[in-house]
Amino acid sequence: GSVRLYAFAQNKGIVSAISREGLAFTPEAGARLPDGYGMPRVVAMEKGWRLFVISQGGITSATSSDGLNFTLEPGLRVRGSDHAQKDLSGPSIVAAPNGGYRAYYSDLPKPGAGPTAHTIFSATSTDQLNWTADPNFRFGAKDANDRNNSAEHPFVLRAKDGTYWMFFHRLEELWTARSKDG
Repeated sequence: GSVRLYAFAQNKGIVSAISREGLAFTPEAGARLPDGYGMPRVVAMEKGWRLFVISQGGITSATSSDGLNFTLEPGLRVRGSDHAQKDLSGPSIVAAPNGGYRAYYSDLPKPGAGPTAHTIFSATSTDQLNWTADPNFRFGAKDANDRNNSAEHPFVLRAKDGTYWMFFHRLEELWTARSKDG
């Protein structure tokens, strides 16, 4: 009956806040994960929650049965090097049309670098733990000079009709794109 929000807090790590109506949030004590992890994205599991976060070199995850106490899972779910990148942004995860899951994420913009060209990538999984990076890019800049097609920090929703809607950041604006097959 409540909504829990997860966020990165500088020098604190991943923190949370709770709300009954989804408008006013009350911070919860402590951190869900220590400093060093960022861009949290949570996915409901059959018995609990899986929290995907960025870590040095890619995306990792932690699980929880209560949404407050998380245990890190060993290793990276997706490596930046899977896409010739150093680091990746937090993933947006949706159910894939053929079963399993698809994660969308971008290369990680460098703080203070200003607007540059970015690309959205994807990976698939049957269990949310073992991911296979899709070859090539999904959407956005094809190379470092392609700023006009830049796309970063995707958030993807699957509509009831099966259409996928992607919301993403491009050169200081919010854009959308849609796909019939994800």
